[in-house]
Amino acid sequence: RNTSKEISFLKQYAAAHKIAQLTIITFNQRIQDTAVFYTGGNFNSRWPEYIQAFKYEGATQFGALDFSRVNADAILVFSDGKNSYGKSLPAPGKIHTYCINSAVYADSAQVERIIGKSGGRFIDLYNKETGEAVAAAGKAENILLGLKAGDVTLDLNEKISNIKKDTLLLSGLIPAGSQQISLLYGNNGNVQA
Repeated sequence: RNTSKEISFLKQYAAAHKIAQLTIITFNQRIQDTAVFYTGGNFNSRWPEYIQAFKYEGATQFGALDFSRVNADAILVFSDGKNSYGKSLPAPGKIHTYCINSAVYADSAQVERIIGKSGGRFIDLYNKETGEAVAAAGKAENILLGLKAGDVTLDLNEKISNIKKDTLLLSGLIPAGSQQISLLYGNNGNVQA
């Protein structure tokens, strides 16, 4: 991991989004600490020193995290996505979740599972310039959340997003007599379009 680049990213992200309170939860196979920093106008609240002083050791268990209890505008997970112990996924929540990787290799499939249907993104800080990464973390992704056939809404089990030049094939059964199918796009479980 490149902790210096992660700190630079977080400084720029906090300045761009005028973050007033920053909560840092450190974890390995369990939650290690929760520290709250009030950032004020100059954002000099000693949180970089806190991050630099933390000793990253032990296994990684994303299942130790519970995103359903988070009350925030966004969740930023700084990790390579490699789960080495226990449950591999946090309890999902309704907050945009961004996974930021600064290591050479990341388990991108695991990172996408952590993000889930939150509308967040995988930010590859290793291969992006910090400013470009901050811009990407400021955008929520709309994904296909479900289908509506008549008055019946059908949930999807899979995350379907980032469809560019690909063909989308959906199969299944719709209620008898349905004349129209609507694709429901949004994020965090909320339909946007």
